[in-house]
Parts: sequence; C-alpha cells; structure tokens
Amino acid sequence: MKLTKLVHKASEQLYALSIENIEIELLRSTITAHNVHLVPDSVRQIVLDKYSKLPDDILTVSVKKILIKGISPQDLLNAKNIGLKQIVLDSPDVQIIHKKRKYNTRDTTSFYDKIAEKNEIYSLKTPAR
Repeated sequence: MKLTKLVHKASEQLYALSIENIEIELLRSTITAHNVHLVPDSVRQIVLDKYSKLPDDILTVSVKKILIKGISPQDLLNAKNIGLKQIVLDSPDVQIIHKKRKYNTRDTTSFYDKIAEKNEIYSLKTPAR
C-alpha cells in the first residue's frame, strides 16, 4: 500500500502503519479504514538515536475506524491534491512518549511536511455552524 510505504519512508523507517481493511464507496464519496495502527520500531529507535536523528516525541496510535467523507474518484487518482469534507475517528488511542534530546535543536520539519513532499494540497472543509 502506497500510504504505508510513504509513512515508513517519511519517518526514516521509525514507524510502521497497518490498516486491517479499507472500504471505498465511490457513490457515497467515503473511505472507511478499520483497525489502523501506527507503531514505532524499537530497533530503529536505537539506530536513529545513535545517529542523532530520533525525534523528541515517539507516537503510538490506534484507531478502531477512520471514516473519510467527501473524497471523490478524482481525489483518489490525483496524487497532488486531496480535498475532504470530514474525518471521523472512532475510538482513537494516542500515546506520546516525550524525551528531550540534546541533538534536536535545528530540525523544525514537521511530520506533515515530511509526508507531504509529493502532495501540494490537503484540505478539510469545516462544518457550517
């Protein structure tokens, strides 16, 4: 899956993304991902720390279901622009282990910036109130 490879590469192999299954409903413009997990690799943490590349925050994320609404077939085919209306997370569990590392003084690149290097636009429409 392209997304799992993208996350693995963008995180310098620190994270593995797994998704049990994905349902795409083109007529409803929805994508549902079940049992999504983002897990750090403990061996890779040691290697990255040795080379002063380990981030201060290590995440472990599990989500029972992610529902993405408002995605069109064109969004699925167009790798540069993705426009969404709503993202719903069912039973998210996010653990962050923070440890300040002396060598992390210059890298201000966010995780989003790293994964978005090939994408030009992400958008999420906010609901009207």
